[in-house]
Amino acid sequence: MSYVCKRFCDHLTISRIILYAILLILSCVILWDANWVFDMFWADDYQLVGTTAVGRNAHSYTGNGRFWPLGLCDYCVLLLIPYGTTVTAHFLYNCVTMIFASVMLFSFIDKVTENKNNYIALFCMLLLFLTSSFMRIHMTCIHSEREMFLMLSAFLITYWKACNKKTGGGKYYAIAAITAMYSTYLKEPVFGMWCIFALSNLIFGKLSLKERLFNYFLLFNSFIWVSIYAYRCFFIDLSFIDPNAPAPYSSIVSKFSDLSITVFNSEPIIYLLLIIAIIRCCLLLKRKINYNMYSDAPLFAGVGYAFAYVILNQRCNHYFFPAVVMGLPAFAVFLSECTKYVRALLISISIGIAIFSFNASLCWITEIQMHRKNDPLIFARMINEVKQGKKVIYVTEKGKDLPNIDSREIDQMKFRRWQIFLDYYWGGKFPIIKTADYSKINKDSVVILSDETYGSANFQEISERLKISGLVPSQSFQDMKTRVFRAK
Repeated sequence: MSYVCKRFCDHLTISRIILYAILLILSCVILWDANWVFDMFWADDYQLVGTTAVGRNAHSYTGNGRFWPLGLCDYCVLLLIPYGTTVTAHFLYNCVTMIFASVMLFSFIDKVTENKNNYIALFCMLLLFLTSSFMRIHMTCIHSEREMFLMLSAFLITYWKACNKKTGGGKYYAIAAITAMYSTYLKEPVFGMWCIFALSNLIFGKLSLKERLFNYFLLFNSFIWVSIYAYRCFFIDLSFIDPNAPAPYSSIVSKFSDLSITVFNSEPIIYLLLIIAIIRCCLLLKRKINYNMYSDAPLFAGVGYAFAYVILNQRCNHYFFPAVVMGLPAFAVFLSECTKYVRALLISISIGIAIFSFNASLCWITEIQMHRKNDPLIFARMINEVKQGKKVIYVTEKGKDLPNIDSREIDQMKFRRWQIFLDYYWGGKFPIIKTADYSKINKDSVVILSDETYGSANFQEISERLKISGLVPSQSFQDMKTRVFRAK
């Protein structure tokens, strides 16, 4: 124990003290009124509310072209500890992973910049903390980017240790390989990130035999993922393929620049990383600079990962967080090597970006806090109404009146989310009635109606029944797109 304390004190600098203080403050914000949210992120918290929150193993949804099987599995470790099913335990776990990931990334940036004062590493970590997505992915439990942050940080620091002559060894290669494999199954585009990482090293780097073999392993790992994905999506599950859909890239390529601007606005620091990547790539091709496999490979991989979401037309800010994590070490190296005038310019630009992003982050924090307080009241009210003798009815269409199969599937998915949350707060099987028999609606009913059913051919009949029963709109949920009708 004394040895551990001595090692900790030896590495303690002003920058590290500031880092730990900031992480403590962020942890307090994450744990502040910690609770599940319902009318945000399309109630995806149901994936944990229905699993680890009630003592079952967590799992991620796969199907319809999605394949991220390990996205939420790390929460299963909470089932091994007392009170691990509580909501506080889940968010405390988020804080622990955030702290470990942040410290590892800080250490990696410090090592690649060879800055003994840690100031550049600290500045880069501050930029990361101020991104619009950082607090979002840690104040919720359904974003696998939180887990990717841990895995990517662990990969970067162990990869550095594995390739470093002083600390190099098979154990670090093994840990780096495990973290790379694990992260591949957290989000679909990660396989492409490892391909770019490995190819960058193989093309530009002067690698030893072990380093070369390790990068070949990353390519092999990506090939395995692609094979499994292709088998699942093209031989087992064809539901995500629409034969009437336009060519997949026809509309995207024609508007690629506009789309890139729209998407990158979600996390504008990527503009800066993209410019650095272009500069570094051009200079490398002209052989005017030396290749840095600890910063250049992650940078190119991160930018490639960001563009994958541009192609997929996915605009949510959290999708780009891994790209920022992979690109920051190169930004730090660029800062440490450029002239003081360029450094001052870059710092000024990045501070401006950080202020812009932090305003967006504050909006997320405020909204999440609001839903943490208000969403449980939705279910408390319904539970109280059931205890008073009323019936909660989820009204659906009659099987073939919704506009298309997607609307019917969405309607069923919404019912499932309502059911899971109601079961959780009820403490067992909640007596919700799902029906297309509108005669069951009466003055003692609390009716839940999805927008899909609301806009179907059945709505005229439903509307008349609601009017006869004296039920009026009571609540509407913007994200879940459902309405609740009650007696006046």
